[in-house]
Amino acid sequence: MSRAKNSVTSQTSSQTESDRILSRQCARKIDFRIVPFFMLIYFLGVLCKTNYTYALVSGLQSHLKMTKINQGNLGSFFFVFYVVFDFFSAFLLKGVRPRYWLSYSIICWSVAIICCAFARTPVQLNICRSLFGVFVAGLTPGVILYMQQWYTRIEMNFRMSLFFSTCTLANVFAGPIAAALSRINSNPQHQYKPIFYIEGGITILVGLLLFFFTHDSPESCSFLNKSEKEFITSQLERSSRLQTSGVTLKSVLEALNDWKIWVYTLLIFCVNISGITAGFFSPLLIKSLGVSSVTAMLLSSLPNLCGFISQLMTSYTMTYFPLWLNSVCFSTITLIGIVLYGFVDASPALKIIFLCIFGFGAFPNIPVVATWMSVNSKTRTSRSVASKMTIISTAVSGIAVPYINTTFDAPKYRASVLLNTVCSLLIVVLSILLSVYFRHLNIIQNQKDDESMYDEKSLTQEGNPEFRYKL
Repeated sequence: MSRAKNSVTSQTSSQTESDRILSRQCARKIDFRIVPFFMLIYFLGVLCKTNYTYALVSGLQSHLKMTKINQGNLGSFFFVFYVVFDFFSAFLLKGVRPRYWLSYSIICWSVAIICCAFARTPVQLNICRSLFGVFVAGLTPGVILYMQQWYTRIEMNFRMSLFFSTCTLANVFAGPIAAALSRINSNPQHQYKPIFYIEGGITILVGLLLFFFTHDSPESCSFLNKSEKEFITSQLERSSRLQTSGVTLKSVLEALNDWKIWVYTLLIFCVNISGITAGFFSPLLIKSLGVSSVTAMLLSSLPNLCGFISQLMTSYTMTYFPLWLNSVCFSTITLIGIVLYGFVDASPALKIIFLCIFGFGAFPNIPVVATWMSVNSKTRTSRSVASKMTIISTAVSGIAVPYINTTFDAPKYRASVLLNTVCSLLIVVLSILLSVYFRHLNIIQNQKDDESMYDEKSLTQEGNPEFRYKL
């Protein structure tokens, strides 16, 4: 540990002012050509993920005569294939140029989305959505691999956070975009088709642009001069040397044996139940209030907009307030919103306000709980396991939610309301219990520090004695 500290310290101190200026100069050039492009890709990816719920309120359900199970399968099967091939992507990416992989994934998922417009049966539509899940699963692993060719690990964090924030922003615009596209076809039963083939067609174009107008690495690009290329290459090599593997089967099993990681996994499951309900199924929830399909799609942007605003607020709240308090407060807001929506007899306008309250609490809790899980992982293996458990729990929630948010569950959506209520309550209770337990562990650790109660055995079992749980 001390060697790692010394290594990082020597790296920082060895950087001259000219190096820092050159680093900022290179970062600006790379950001200008990469970041906006990949933000657009993530934006389109979210549009394609959520467009089937907008299609359901635009004639898809009646045209294909879809049953409750058909609609549930449509969302559930996507998440099954998405999570399975997310794991496979890590192995398939080895030896593949990231630009080729990303272009291939984007074009293939776009074709799958376009085919959704021409499906004649629920089974055909489900196959198209499942194939979409297969190909879109390669997006984030491919982007991470691509970014590693350009940025150091520290530089990547901020860029990836920008990409993920684009996902929430995309949910805000998904409804109005779908509403505009649905007006292209005057046949009420076919109004959903332009949503699929136009969004898919635009995404194909972006996939082709990615292939022809981006570069695989600094060495092959034309917008950096020779000294800049050499500097970036040396920075990337230094960053890769500081990353040690250290992940073994034994360490993974030890991480899985920690009950706390399972509690966090349950928390991730619960926050995603609410996040997926608000992000994917707002059009259906609003349509059940008696408004038109176009109005439902337009108004569905409001809960997502509230969620986007509250997500922006977390950059402040997570800095100045304990993470457990963030979790409890946002979950309480989620709970209030869903209880008012589900159990209070009110006008459609008030019901939409209640959904906005629900969205305001649901969306920010996803990064809050994920961050809390990550910072309280003692080792690199624990963080790696936590990341995979996050993906799995998200998939499980994605598999469950579609079956209780179909057009057949309207207008009450009782099962969905009850599940979101229980999950929000569970987050509040578990967050408080974890904070009390972590505070107790930190007190014990502080006492050990004061009394110097460490020997070789305890250091091996407990890891870094300087570690404290983040409340």
